Amino acid sequence: MSKLNFDEYAEQCAYVEWFAYQYPELKELLTLGSIGVDVGLKKMLRLKKMGYENYFPDLVLFYPAVVYNVQKCALFIEMKSKTGKLNDGQRQKIILLSHLGYYAAKANCAEEAINITRAYLHDYKSTDRLFD
Repeated sequence: MSKLNFDEYAEQCAYVEWFAYQYPELKELLTLGSIGVDVGLKKMLRLKKMGYENYFPDLVLFYPAVVYNVQKCALFIEMKSKTGKLNDGQRQKIILLSHLGYYAAKANCAEEAINITRAYLHDYKSTDRLFD
């Protein structure tokens, strides 16, 4: 794993740990949106046959929220290291998801991902019932 990838990995792990502590009742709704690792050609071809698509953001929170007075179905976060940049495919996927009504953003560290999540879940209360 390169230093850049390790930095991204460490930031993402820190964010996921924070999320599980901050929102324990939602932690099972936060999942990987992409694999983010080199799996080799054979496994990638197999994943493609199974429906894998490139450039999806790293994390997805499947919880609806109202953001800036607009209902969103899910939050997508593309994690990067502090100096990481989106490639064209990632940029286009974030734009597409945003146009489709999802909340999609890039975070260059765990702190940015935390701030994005807090903005997304600003009206959330732990007493909210997930299932009635």
